[in-house]
Amino acid sequence: MEKILIKKTKILKLEILGALFIIFLGSLLHFTYEWSGKFWLVGFFSAVNESTWEHLKLAVFPAAVWFLLERHWLKKEKIPNFVFAKVKGIFLMPALIVAIFYSYTAILGRNYLVLDISSFVVAVFAGQLLSLWIMHWPPVKKIYNQIGIVFLGSLLLSFGVFTFWPPKNFLFKDPLSGGLGIEAKNKNKRVCFKNVCFEVELARTEEERAKGLMFRKELEENKGMFFVFEKEGIYPFWMKNTFLPLDIIWIDKDFRVVYISKNTLPCGQDPNCQSINPGKNAKYVLEIKGGMAEKIGLKTGERIVFK
Repeated sequence: MEKILIKKTKILKLEILGALFIIFLGSLLHFTYEWSGKFWLVGFFSAVNESTWEHLKLAVFPAAVWFLLERHWLKKEKIPNFVFAKVKGIFLMPALIVAIFYSYTAILGRNYLVLDISSFVVAVFAGQLLSLWIMHWPPVKKIYNQIGIVFLGSLLLSFGVFTFWPPKNFLFKDPLSGGLGIEAKNKNKRVCFKNVCFEVELARTEEERAKGLMFRKELEENKGMFFVFEKEGIYPFWMKNTFLPLDIIWIDKDFRVVYISKNTLPCGQDPNCQSINPGKNAKYVLEIKGGMAEKIGLKTGERIVFK
């Protein structure tokens, strides 16, 4: 009896530790594709865009890694339902993430980062607890464990396949770029003034807008970042943690330039970095290499074309 209790306690601890491991590693996988310089192979197991499908990788791949680790650690325990239990738990995680996400966005009308993170955490713990529960069932037929391995392998393979050849479905669509699969993140937009165009990265989420072009050490003359806000308003910008002089261009909802801060000097890590306040309502802000606005003769009142 004492051995059984020790065994159950050990499994419980591993499931809780596993949940923490999955949450930690899954959080990292949100950024590893970017950190790798958008290396295609890393895109197999990392989120390559902001679609719902790509975010399911953040739970499934870390859970699969933990499954292998836990199988090794519990090898001597000889748990007959182990494989079946873990596969069930892994499949529950993405199912719950999708269910929670589309339920709350249908009610609230939009997504919120804190709720997205919460749904991820809830799904991971739910999957681990389901695995724990099934491990204590009476032994299931061996065929169920074998089928579980096939299903898990198919799920992992599907992420790789759909990263490069995604179906044209809302589940796979990047809400920021409108693109699909690995190309969505790499597909930049263009902002044009008269006959001069800049390829721009989009910054539409609060996180992306906060980061901007921070820490960049170089920026080509024909590149930039285009900030999109939910509604028109006055949006001050600052150059903290920025190492390049930039032209910052505020643009209203009618795509007309309302204010230009030319050759705005970087603050680096200066804690006294001052904000640049345009004093004009804008819905978009464009950041390009310092001096480019002067070079192309850009002036307030001009209209831009966003492609």
